[in-house]
Amino acid sequence: MLNRAFAADIQKKPARQNVVMRFAITLSIIFFLFTLLALFTAQRHVSELTVTTGFMVVNTRAVSLLLAAIFLVYALFFWKCRRSVQEKNGWRWICIGAVLFIAILLVSPPFLSADVYGYVVRSIITTNHEINPYQIAPAELGYSSIVIWPEQVMRYGPVYVLYSLGLTRVAGDSIALNVIIYRLANIGWLVLSSWLIYKILLVRSREAARIGTAFFLWNPFILFEVVHSAHNDIMLLVAVLGALFLIQRQRYLYAIWVLLVGALIKYSLIVLIPFVVVLIFRQTAIWWKKIVTIIGAILGATIFTAVAYWPFGGWSSNVENLRGAFYSLEFITLPKAVVLSLVHLLGDWFSLDPAQLGWMTRNAYVGVFVLILLAALCLPGRSWRFESLVKRFFWVLLMLVMLLSIKLNIWYLVWILPLALLVDSTIYIWNFVLLTAFGLLFYNEMGVFVVTVLLWISMVLVKLFDFSQFRLGLMPKKLSEIKHDIK
Repeated sequence: MLNRAFAADIQKKPARQNVVMRFAITLSIIFFLFTLLALFTAQRHVSELTVTTGFMVVNTRAVSLLLAAIFLVYALFFWKCRRSVQEKNGWRWICIGAVLFIAILLVSPPFLSADVYGYVVRSIITTNHEINPYQIAPAELGYSSIVIWPEQVMRYGPVYVLYSLGLTRVAGDSIALNVIIYRLANIGWLVLSSWLIYKILLVRSREAARIGTAFFLWNPFILFEVVHSAHNDIMLLVAVLGALFLIQRQRYLYAIWVLLVGALIKYSLIVLIPFVVVLIFRQTAIWWKKIVTIIGAILGATIFTAVAYWPFGGWSSNVENLRGAFYSLEFITLPKAVVLSLVHLLGDWFSLDPAQLGWMTRNAYVGVFVLILLAALCLPGRSWRFESLVKRFFWVLLMLVMLLSIKLNIWYLVWILPLALLVDSTIYIWNFVLLTAFGLLFYNEMGVFVVTVLLWISMVLVKLFDFSQFRLGLMPKKLSEIKHDIK
């Protein structure tokens, strides 16, 4: 017996050494590319990048090539080594690699998005002048040249405003130190998101949890947007994943509260709450529990909103901030372009003026999204299992971004993209890979509209063709099976 065990151990060692070598080579290549990208952009002046409102479009060919190379190495590695990631040794290398990538992005100079400066400067202005950011715009105080959208009042929810004011009090008036603090805070949210993905997938198996979390932790698009650009969308991802984590454990009331807090960061998340309400009525057999949960949700919404808005003069004085803003048709997405074309066709038939066309277009976007939302809520049958709920979240949030956002800000995908990892489906895994690629290509000079069209064409092609060899086995179990497993 001992001889057999010794012989088996000898046979395993070369395989383990190959896995370690593969991880070490891949990690070294990606880290080298990240470092090269940071050094290259550090030597370039900001004027060599085309700076637009809210982000920088990279016109430097070398930057685009490096971003493409990082994505290709990432995709090829997981294509070939996804089974090695499931092993304990491979999992350690994933964690080491994530730490190294995060470290280089933490100290690298900005070259993609300028939003973090908007967060920082608005927070410093609010702190120093002790103003209500929902009623006074930076332009009114003379800050027109250093703030993004200076003529607009605060568009984020009160929870995020209070959070950013807290970070600024820690960092002081130094913009550079503030940027580092914001990035460090986002790293904390990134770690929490990774833990939630791991725990959600752990219901299925430890191997599925490791490979799903590894896909997320090494994703270059996620790392760039969360760590380097310090976008606040990672907080929305935590809210969505936290709600799914609680739903998976049948804690529906807490899930609604988490989504409510998320909606007070960015109001968009409010569209997910009806899904949890429907789920309560579908999954809860005892009628009084349904009523108690709904009453608790209403009371929670009232209390959370009142407390969050209280430092800014209360809810009533800030209602204007909740009104829709569809004033710009720049960066038109494919669904938006279809709606716009139909409205203008009607406008030609009925000889409408530009003001009427604009009103019709904005309301048509809202109408189409409401129809999509109702369709997702009313789909019949046994489709209210956990994985089906994740799919509904994924597509409703994607349509929200594609139809109702003022612009196609690619970093919105940070709180949509990881949901694809929670579904055991070829289509969703490929959506995750394709959205990652196009998220990085978005900053290239090829143009936002072209990127969007390619994205949707690719999704259709993935739907038509079979890529079954890429299945990862990540599907969570039914809600009815989860409670037993947790016990």
